[in-house]
Amino acid sequence: MKYLFLFLPFFLVGCFPQSQERWYEKERISKGKTLYNQYCISCHNKNAAGTKDWKKTDKDGFLPPPPLNGTAHTWHHDADLLFKIMDEGGALYNGKMPPFKDVLTKEDKLNILAYIQNFWKNETYEIWIEEIQKGREVK
Repeated sequence: MKYLFLFLPFFLVGCFPQSQERWYEKERISKGKTLYNQYCISCHNKNAAGTKDWKKTDKDGFLPPPPLNGTAHTWHHDADLLFKIMDEGGALYNGKMPPFKDVLTKEDKLNILAYIQNFWKNETYEIWIEEIQKGREVK
């Protein structure tokens, strides 16, 4: 009986689904978090949670910042469109987000994407890779 506990961890590993392989390394998440905290957190909030009523226009007629953590529509967009939104700002979607084209490098945007995707459930990420990215490499 005492030997059962030696094998239990190996048995349990096989009982749970393994994490989906992601396109990014952990270092990108760390760099992305720093950039997110510098440029995005003031509007998209901690852990990319966004605004509670992000689907309703505000008093000025603009859409508030959506969650980026996989619970809203961000994962419906391929990487190219997400980078375009970062570059051109929220005007594309009736939002107030400023453009970051002259602020963020391509590498910065990749790091921010890695950080926000780190919050996405595996199922959401898999759909994004298979259906939204259509086999395109994130670059």
